[in-house]
Amino acid sequence: MTGHVQVRGILIAQEYGADEVRGLVTRVQVITTTSRPNDADPQPHELVPGSVRFTDVDEAPFSAHGSYTETVCSGERLVRREGALVDLDLDIPPADPRPRVVAGALAAHDKDLWVIDRELPLLAHVHDAAGARKTTEHILPLSIVDPDQCRCIVADATGCWVAGPDGVHRVEVSPDGAAGVTCVDDQPAAQIALCDGVLLAIGNTEQRLRRDPRSGHLAPLDILDRPARILVPGSAPAPVDLPKGTVDAVTAIDGGFLLLLTVSISGPEPRGRRLVSITTDGAVQVGPILELDSNLSSASLSPNSLRLCTRKMVYRVLDDLTVEPIRPVSHHGLRLGLIGVRLWTVTYRPRGIGRRGWWPGTGPDDLPPCEAGQWLFVLLDKASDRPTIVVPLSTPLTRPSATADGTVWLADSAVTALRPDGTVDDLDLAFDDPSPGHRPAGL
Repeated sequence: MTGHVQVRGILIAQEYGADEVRGLVTRVQVITTTSRPNDADPQPHELVPGSVRFTDVDEAPFSAHGSYTETVCSGERLVRREGALVDLDLDIPPADPRPRVVAGALAAHDKDLWVIDRELPLLAHVHDAAGARKTTEHILPLSIVDPDQCRCIVADATGCWVAGPDGVHRVEVSPDGAAGVTCVDDQPAAQIALCDGVLLAIGNTEQRLRRDPRSGHLAPLDILDRPARILVPGSAPAPVDLPKGTVDAVTAIDGGFLLLLTVSISGPEPRGRRLVSITTDGAVQVGPILELDSNLSSASLSPNSLRLCTRKMVYRVLDDLTVEPIRPVSHHGLRLGLIGVRLWTVTYRPRGIGRRGWWPGTGPDDLPPCEAGQWLFVLLDKASDRPTIVVPLSTPLTRPSATADGTVWLADSAVTALRPDGTVDDLDLAFDDPSPGHRPAGL
């Protein structure tokens, strides 16, 4: 077999992931078992010996584990789907060559766009991204990172800030095009926000596991004693004392920053949410536990008129760090946010069942092809919440950014432009200027 091979889907073989294997699917079998009533509690049913069956199918079901495919009423026997057995042909052509830049994150400021590679210390500066467009490459003196710990980026008038597991760096572009790179903090950062030249950097605050790419072993991510700090080039990092909790979102506001935390609380609900504000000089104000539509729903913050967006509702943030509902959201996605005055959401690709049906389309032919991505980014009409642009994604974690002309930009391996007129196109990151390299700050 020769020629181009297209990835048509992903088989999740283990809860926390496993080594990736590319192969051509040659056979798919659904595994089922049959159970019969059992008088012994707490197991009301027992496996019927010899009842394991392997049934050939054209494609694996959406979920191949844990669902009952049929109930035999006489005797109440249950047929349960246990998994899928997939045969792979590993003798296939190699993957396509890696693009020069695999976009991991981006940030827009005025007319310019900054794009950081998902793994490599490669930064693309796109001048006048929505217009004449000129792209310059900068190779930064940083390490290669695990894609699961992709760097984040914010931009301003003279450059950008790049943060990740190897610290926080300020990139300042000189008139001759060289990038001056300054290490402002060598501690890891997972989220950043910029206000009036002052950066708030926040390390990991969530108890979770990650797979070491070298050993393959699972290990907990480190949590710093004081994960939040105020950063200014030329000054030592200033730690900020946050209340205990997981930082779900952070954004810049007038005079400082606004954070959304998930915290442990007493009572019937195990978790709650509260807002925290931090001034640029590090003063902290902690808000009360919020009454939201769901404490477990994904949420985001928008600096536009101070809005908190959950999967079901848009709230106004008040001066005392409480919120009041403004409007419900008719279609619930995985994540919801505001860019400018328009709502966006990220959602699973629909299967045409339930109340949602085929939303954000009207049918399967009204959606991007399945192989383009299992998630969808949906830009909504500001008045009616009607979907106006639908773009496939390979990851639900993509964060949009917008240039001054109103174009919304997405980083999802490629860089996609969602134009104000409703057209969509991918940005060609072919470099007009070869990398001028970097220079130490102050030289």
